[in-house]
Amino acid sequence: MGYLSIALGMYMLFCVLFKPNFFWESKKAIRLRKSIGDSKAVIVYYVISGIALAVGVLSLLNIINFD
Repeated sequence: MGYLSIALGMYMLFCVLFKPNFFWESKKAIRLRKSIGDSKAVIVYYVISGIALAVGVLSLLNIINFD
């Protein structure tokens, strides 16, 4: 679970920083961007990637368990 969460967080972080078309122009991203704006959508994606990274690191350090 830890490695998967870290991979997801890194993927989200990459996509927010570089904004590739397959991610930034997807239906879900466009819907979010239209509803709250581009700058707030970036913040939402940063928060999601940060949570995923934190869960992954804490899981690898055995601070949290998903058994």
